[in-house]
Amino acid sequence: MLFRLVITGCLLASTSALAARELVVRGDNLTQTVRCDGHDVDIFGAGNRVSITGECRSIDVKGNRHTVTFEDVDDLDIEGAESTVRGGEANSVDIEGRRNKVEVAIDGEDESGELDISGSENHARITVLSSIEIDVEGDSNRVEWSAATGVPEPVVSTEGRNNQVTRVNR
Repeated sequence: MLFRLVITGCLLASTSALAARELVVRGDNLTQTVRCDGHDVDIFGAGNRVSITGECRSIDVKGNRHTVTFEDVDDLDIEGAESTVRGGEANSVDIEGRRNKVEVAIDGEDESGELDISGSENHARITVLSSIEIDVEGDSNRVEWSAATGVPEPVVSTEGRNNQVTRVNR
């Protein structure tokens, strides 16, 4: 019996440690600042204003009309409509939905970085810091990219109608 209690206590402690790695902002029209420290951040709802400091493993933005700023993330995922996300660096960015605006630097570090967009009327402004791939599907999506000196042009593929991928000087 004592043996069983010890195992249960260890399992509860492990579950708590895993839960602590995910920070959740859920609601509508909230304003919050979140310190990441290697955690995952999930944002749900509508109209939230979230400022994220520190390095994150992942940031998931789900819902509509969010405004999010961040410093550094491995994986950035945006699903929904009319959110604005601005940040420092990301390794991979995935945008699904309609009329989202994203401004970020993409650095794949040891791997190739990536930007994937699907949906319609999304707009991404990216700075390319290393070898990356850009995949755009859907309708009327727009990607404007610039690159640091000596960085190769991204590999680009598009499907759909009226999608634009354009190099800009900044």
